[in-house]
Amino acid sequence: MFALGKLYEKGRGVTKDYAQAVQWYRKAVEHDNAEAQTALGVMYEYGQGISQDSAQALQWFRKAADQSEAHAQFHLGNLYRDGTGVPQDYAQALQWYNEAAEQNDANAQVSLGAMYAQCLGVKCDYVQAENWFYKAAEQGSSFAQINLGTLYANGLGVTLDNVTAVAWYYKSAEQGLAEAQVKLGLMYENSLGVKQDNRQAIKWYKNAAVQGNATAQSNLNRINSK
Repeated sequence: MFALGKLYEKGRGVTKDYAQAVQWYRKAVEHDNAEAQTALGVMYEYGQGISQDSAQALQWFRKAADQSEAHAQFHLGNLYRDGTGVPQDYAQALQWYNEAAEQNDANAQVSLGAMYAQCLGVKCDYVQAENWFYKAAEQGSSFAQINLGTLYANGLGVTLDNVTAVAWYYKSAEQGLAEAQVKLGLMYENSLGVKQDNRQAIKWYKNAAVQGNATAQSNLNRINSK
């Protein structure tokens, strides 16, 4: 039943239909299926196929999280971090992110690293941030990769190393993350960790600009006006 719901949610082999997905998820949660509980929580969180309801999202995420479902724990962390449907509580967010991150959930690892990097509910700890970003980056998270690049470019929690920063920015940019494409363009434009190359800079700025990134467009205008 959960699998059928996922087919309708993603439109795999059937016409995408959130309402049908919700119906199948409801049938699955009757059997305490933790993945279905998480999926139903997401539908409530974003109002897909059902009226948006943060309280219902919280309820279903809790049920799944209590069964150690990592994605539910991640979503709970988000609700507490942002104060959505609950009072904002960074300590609770950290707890849920940590539980999910320990189960190797890449999204939770990125979010946990960000809490340490941004000093949210904890003392700033860039070493811990690097540790969690690295774990997620190794799983292919473009957000973790750009964050790792930023730590290396600024010497935060690691020895400043522009060559390594470029390597991580490249991995993220190759996945299409506009912010990483801008950062990679800047490294080429300013000869940071790579040989100066305006052609490469323009290439990456253009890739970001077509996604609507204003900084990339501004950088293109600056280079072209020289």
